[in-house]
Amino acid sequence: MKKVTVLSAIILATIITGCASTSAIGELQSQVTEISTDVAKVSADIASANALTAEASVKSTNAEAASLKASELSKIAAGKLDRLFKLIVRK
Repeated sequence: MKKVTVLSAIILATIITGCASTSAIGELQSQVTEISTDVAKVSADIASANALTAEASVKSTNAEAASLKASELSKIAAGKLDRLFKLIVRK
């Protein structure tokens, strides 16, 4: 029984290989080339997206630092204005 199954598989493979024409093989090769090109484009797009993400992260960090500095300066200015107001009210 095993020999019949193996023999059937060999015959089937021979038939399939024999039925494949040169144009069909060429068409498959063309499709493989097209897919490879698409994969390369997608890989390039992913690399570009990663670079943009890294750049955005740096800008976000810089914006956060600037925001914290502005907040600190605002508190200092508010304190100075409060002291000035208290001086004016006392006079």
